[in-house]
Amino acid sequence: MCIDSGSHFTDEVYTFCRQQGADWAIPVKGSSIAGKAIATFPKTKNKKGVYLTLVGSDTAKELLYQRFRILEPGNGYCHWSVSDCFDEDYFRQITAEEKIRKYKNGVPYFQWDAKGRRIEYSCFSEMERRLQAIEREISKQKKRPRQYGLYSIKGV
Repeated sequence: MCIDSGSHFTDEVYTFCRQQGADWAIPVKGSSIAGKAIATFPKTKNKKGVYLTLVGSDTAKELLYQRFRILEPGNGYCHWSVSDCFDEDYFRQITAEEKIRKYKNGVPYFQWDAKGRRIEYSCFSEMERRLQAIEREISKQKKRPRQYGLYSIKGV
């Protein structure tokens, strides 16, 4: 299970993750570096004694927005369960950010823009759901892979 440690309760999240163990609870923190792997699981614990996993949020958003454009069932198509959780408000929030082109010293780059709004997903974030699917696949294997899709190990 991934737990966001980038908020106000970082120490509490770290304590909980240490108590539960890395096989069950993994602290995650968003990283908006363009092109960063969706999940980077470190080889060693940080100074607080946990395997802080960085989430390439820009990369995850790009992947999700690409998949949302797939309208026919098949590879990459997003299947949504029938649930009160996935109402119109949920989809409005999960698609609220926009990828815009900006320039720095004449060089173009892209940035995700929430237009000044704080975005809180009504049920759970789609990125975390996808990360948990990757975790389930990895936990089925006896050892960690060098690279698994968009999952990579830092320093390898």
